[in-house]
Amino acid sequence: SNSVASASMATATLTVTGPDWGVASVNPLSLATLTYLKLCKYPSSKLDIQVDSKGFEFRLVDARPQLLQIPTPRLAITKPNGELNVFDGFDDVLAELRTLGANLEYELSSKQQADVFLWQTYIVTKLEPALATIQWLDATTFQQATRQAHNKHFRFPHVLISSRILKRAAASRFGDCDQSQLLHDAVEALEALDHKLGEQSTVLGTAQPTVVDALLYAYVSIITHAPWQRNDLRTALEAMPNLMKLEETMTQAYFADVQRQFQREQRSIAQRQASTTINWSSFKLTDPLSVIPGPYRKVVTSTTIAVAAIATFSYLKQYLPSKLLVVVD
Repeated sequence: SNSVASASMATATLTVTGPDWGVASVNPLSLATLTYLKLCKYPSSKLDIQVDSKGFEFRLVDARPQLLQIPTPRLAITKPNGELNVFDGFDDVLAELRTLGANLEYELSSKQQADVFLWQTYIVTKLEPALATIQWLDATTFQQATRQAHNKHFRFPHVLISSRILKRAAASRFGDCDQSQLLHDAVEALEALDHKLGEQSTVLGTAQPTVVDALLYAYVSIITHAPWQRNDLRTALEAMPNLMKLEETMTQAYFADVQRQFQREQRSIAQRQASTTINWSSFKLTDPLSVIPGPYRKVVTSTTIAVAAIATFSYLKQYLPSKLLVVVD
């Protein structure tokens, strides 16, 4: 209790990957963290939630600066004495949030807590590889959806190389895996979870949701709303009514504002595109020299060519060998 009291006097900042596609975060573990806090009804006044707009930072590795990814979610706790504690990654952030009072599992029995850990591990182990493969290793999906969704939250200059770094990281983890097998395992896991959930309001049948529900919702929501051209997981999900109902219910209960904001943005984009559409058939190609009287056209053309030649030579002169410059001069 003393630790909770002292923590309540501290400043806590949670950094997560930002929203897109109508979901509160395009990163499943960031979305699971936000969902967990919503399920806890944790007071927003105790936690400052920031959208990750940096994504990467320079750190010294073997005395050399390297650009490294900032793990999300990230929880930074600043104590009253100024001491800063940083927790990176979902597991460490979740453990610290529980010490701050955001704990859905504190009333569960030892067996129920063991079940929570088992299913939590199962969800991440089975679904994370498939999502990473689709988002980062499928060339079309990466170009049309993943890169745009992540880059919009990164600042310059990190935005120039951030997607390539994340893509290489995914390739190093899952590039040698059988992608069809990863997809098969994910579908199999979703079917098992759909059966486990059944008509219950929570996956484990507990009185209140757990981190298992938060994680499952995060993955299912991203799969459902992501604009991936090839989305075999969403096709499989359409045959799992229990999971679809869970996603829809939790979205309406906790993230309806995110959906509305995304829909407004999409309508605004569509309106701008419609207003800026150019009717090319109304344009006629004309000779730009036709406005110049006939006797002067050759003079203008020759002068333009000469000026362009001189300017080109002046620019290329710095790259020419010195011996050649003597001959040219």
